[in-house]
Amino acid sequence: IMRYRRFIDCKAKVYADVNVKHSHHIVKIEEYIENVERSLADALIVTGRRTGDEVDLEELKFVKSHTNLPIFVGSGVNPGNISRYFGLCDGVIVGTYFKSEGKVDVRRVKRLIEIRNSLMRGL
Repeated sequence: IMRYRRFIDCKAKVYADVNVKHSHHIVKIEEYIENVERSLADALIVTGRRTGDEVDLEELKFVKSHTNLPIFVGSGVNPGNISRYFGLCDGVIVGTYFKSEGKVDVRRVKRLIEIRNSLMRGL
C-alpha cells in the first residue's frame, strides 16, 4: 500500500494503531513498532484496550522511547486526563468523550479544546 501511495503521489497519511482495540498481539510491542516503521507508516496510534479506555502511560512512554515517528493517543482522552498525555504524544484522537447520547456534544468539544489551549499556553 505504501509503495502504491508513493506511485500515485497520494498525500494521505497512514497512522498505524499499536494496540488495535479489542485485540491481542502475538509479537512483542517493540517488534510491532519495528514492523510499522519498516512498512513506512507516518505515525503511531496508542490506544487503550477497549473503546473509550485510557491509554496506559507506561506503554505510551515505552512507545515514545522506541520510535521517532509521531505518536497519537487514540482513546480515552477527556478533560481529567489530557494533561497526563501532554508532552508524551504529538496529538490525540477523541471520539467517545465528545459524544452524549450518540451525538457530538459541542460543549464537550469546546471544553476539551479550552483545556488543550491552556496547556499549550503553558509551554
